[in-house]
Amino acid sequence: MTSRRPRRRQDRGGDRGGDRGGDRGGGVVLVLCLAAVALGAGLAVTAGGAAVVARHRADAAADLAALAAAGPVVPDCARAQEVAAGNGARLTSCVLLPDGTVTVEVAVPLPGWLAGLAGGRRPVGRARAGHLPPG
Repeated sequence: MTSRRPRRRQDRGGDRGGDRGGDRGGGVVLVLCLAAVALGAGLAVTAGGAAVVARHRADAAADLAALAAAGPVVPDCARAQEVAAGNGARLTSCVLLPDGTVTVEVAVPLPGWLAGLAGGRRPVGRARAGHLPPG
């Protein structure tokens, strides 16, 4: 007579009270954490890009406003105000210097969601323009 060994039951992934009891669902938590980190990084990159674009808009608006204020005849800050507003900026400073040069400062608004993160600060652009001396 041959002796039969009892067959071992194969583990089919059920919780049998072994040392795996606390590991079930750990992969889901890990994937959710990685997704949250990726989302946060994406939002940070987007916010940084929007801030850089706003800063470039401020610089361009300041350059154009300074050139408009320096004008062909007489320096005029009213023209700088019009050009800045046309570029979506607000003229915050316009100084006519005795040598005929004009220094302007403008601020542009940030997108709504980014303005809340910036705490009310706005990107500022500064520029100076004037006529070349004769000769």
